[in-house]
Amino acid sequence: MNIKWEYNMELKDALFYERIERIGEKNEKKVRCKLCPHNCRISDGKLGICRERANFGGELKTLSWNKVVSMNVEPIEKKPLFHFYP
Repeated sequence: MNIKWEYNMELKDALFYERIERIGEKNEKKVRCKLCPHNCRISDGKLGICRERANFGGELKTLSWNKVVSMNVEPIEKKPLFHFYP
């Protein structure tokens, strides 16, 4: 799957990865993500299984940096209010 990204998207360098270099394939820019047990081998311009990390020119980047990934809205009446002064 190819990567489609926004023009003003801020990308951060990912942690826990290594570059894969094979003998005779110097232009190949694959990386191996070591964040989870999948150990994805990601080619240049592709995403990992999680669709969260992408390979940009041999460097792994995280796509959710500085974005809200989970949000929950609860009513205030659900919270216990024991001592409240009007």
